[in-house]
Amino acid sequence: MVLLHVGYLVLPVFGSVRNRAQ
Repeated sequence: MVLLHVGYLVLPVFGSVRNRAQ
């Protein structure tokens, strides 16, 4: 499933952005 693969690629980036926001 391509959507799941894209989600795994975006997950670390999203976590990095949340970490930077704090």
